[in-house]
Amino acid sequence: MSRRRGPGCRADRRGGGATDRGSVLVLLLGFAALALVLVGVVADLSKVFLAKRALASTADGAAIAAAQALDLEALYTGTADPETLPIDPSAAGDAARGHLAGDGSAAAYDAFALDHVEATATQVEVQVSARVGLLFGAFFAGPDGVRLSASATARSPLG
Repeated sequence: MSRRRGPGCRADRRGGGATDRGSVLVLLLGFAALALVLVGVVADLSKVFLAKRALASTADGAAIAAAQALDLEALYTGTADPETLPIDPSAAGDAARGHLAGDGSAAAYDAFALDHVEATATQVEVQVSARVGLLFGAFFAGPDGVRLSASATARSPLG
């Protein structure tokens, strides 16, 4: 015993009806837009991550150069501790600035700055910062991008 369906039944419609046409296209365009935004966000996050690592490496180099600025007067006059090589605090800042000028950091980053150099007789701390421009993140972070900073500490070779 089979049931017959009338002409107005849903099973008799061919092609799914006029209201369904084009809905797959809209869905695909929505997914394509979402994929494009996700790719942009991942690209921005990668750019920030890599810039942060490079900035940390730059700070490391400046701190090492500053830690090698020895206080030669204290060393040669014998007023320094014989177990350490004393760092000259005033020369440490100059050594850090000289290293950063020579390695091209100012040209590699936007708004690069040597923010802080603090030296004692046995260690030096250096802090640098720079700005990183973003493509999609400009809507959230502003047109100037985000400001990153990194710091590094280096000790005297015998300190």
